[in-house]
Amino acid sequence: IASSAGHNAYRWFILGNISSAIINTLQLPIIVAPLLGGKFGWREATEAMREATAMYFKGGKDNNTSVISPFTKRNLSDFSFAGHKSKLSEEQKRLFANAIQRGAIRRSTGQDLMEIREFGTLDPADKFGYKKMQVEMSFGWAFQNAERFNREVTLLAAYNLARKKMNEAEATEYALNLVEFAHGAAMSELGPQAFQTGILKVVGVFKRFALNQMYLQYKMFRQAFKGADADVRKEARRQLLGIYATSFAFAGVKGVPVYGLVNVLASMIAGIFGDDDEPFDLDEVVLSTFGNGVFRGPIGAATNLNLGTRVGFADLLWRPDEKRLADIGLLNYAMEQALGPAVGVVGNIIKGGTQIYEGDAMRGLETLSPSAFKSFMRAWRLATEGAVNSKGFKIIDDPNAFDVMMSAIGFSPNDLNDAYARVSIMKKLERNVQERRNGLLDTLWAAREAGDYSGVREVQKEIDEYNNSPRGREYKIDSDTQKRSYDMRKAKQREAENLYGASINPRLRKA
Repeated sequence: IASSAGHNAYRWFILGNISSAIINTLQLPIIVAPLLGGKFGWREATEAMREATAMYFKGGKDNNTSVISPFTKRNLSDFSFAGHKSKLSEEQKRLFANAIQRGAIRRSTGQDLMEIREFGTLDPADKFGYKKMQVEMSFGWAFQNAERFNREVTLLAAYNLARKKMNEAEATEYALNLVEFAHGAAMSELGPQAFQTGILKVVGVFKRFALNQMYLQYKMFRQAFKGADADVRKEARRQLLGIYATSFAFAGVKGVPVYGLVNVLASMIAGIFGDDDEPFDLDEVVLSTFGNGVFRGPIGAATNLNLGTRVGFADLLWRPDEKRLADIGLLNYAMEQALGPAVGVVGNIIKGGTQIYEGDAMRGLETLSPSAFKSFMRAWRLATEGAVNSKGFKIIDDPNAFDVMMSAIGFSPNDLNDAYARVSIMKKLERNVQERRNGLLDTLWAAREAGDYSGVREVQKEIDEYNNSPRGREYKIDSDTQKRSYDMRKAKQREAENLYGASINPRLRKA
């Protein structure tokens, strides 16, 4: 059951999703370049990664599978710097052999989830099973090669840089360790044992990378301030500064390490010491003060591609959604976040089915479709309808041809996500103000019903403070509001006495 759940999550979110493969390769500039640059210098690291990339694409294909794509009629082996066209030195061949033996390359998360080892035992007579394997490997080929590309470029660049200062054995060990440190274990068998079987295997789908990145941040901060000696601390600080710079370039301030923690702490402090009548939201402050280029990153702003939510270090394990949290409650939301993509598949199917039942067939079909098909449907909708919400109201100006094309391969326009972010912030602030207003009226009612006149005076002072706040001046609790609220609550109280404590619409009460 666990294997099927993980496999289906991989099918749903990764197969055929070109944007996921592209996003995956951004680990090289965001993580690997700073790690190498902090140790060997940025110019040297950049040149080594350029040379390793060139060797990778000149190497040709590996011989890691004999499966033929039913679409292209070509072998589905991966590209590799040690492929059939490569001209490696004996030392580089030994490096490649060591990397395979240690599980650093060739195997990938995609293969691990697809359980290709089990496909190898298929009955030759099972033509349907074999065709299914061919189709799935074809759709997963881009993501598989993105992972292979990341690991091999990292391995070769790290080795070539280290070899200038170390002997062959030391350089090999450094390169292999860096591959695992930057990208995590390629095989689940080499990762945390708890996530290898049972329900935790489902929970761990796509989260091994998140856990690895959290560990990377922890180790960088620890070495930067508590390193064994001054050189170690200095190197770690350079690496950490580099990761901040590259992650900001792609993901903006929202995606840099520790921003999520700062956001949570800021909300907690604002809740304890802040002004109840002037809610604080760090995202709102950053977005309104500095704009989208800082909030989501200059590269995302320049290309109008939403990269920040997919490559940033924020929200690795907990992705806040105020509306969803309010709808289903903290416990259910926490379980949904913990169980991850496997549960998300079921949730999308239920939500899509509900939309179809309610008459919105196209959006329902889009919601319950796997990511690759969803992207094409979203792009078609953007091209034919423009950027509109479920009610048909315009969100932003019509997207251009580039936005539509990138949407078709799985990217989302940055200005559309910016609009969603602004709406989310506004609705959150609206809820905060409404809850504050309703809370004051509730307290005033309770004090009056209890005959607590000193309590009534205290609440009235709070109401005056609320009315003098910037948002309270626009949405006052005046004497007429208090009277209407009191009369309405009295009427509902009388009604509820004869309806088992319930409140029913007067026009429907008789029916």
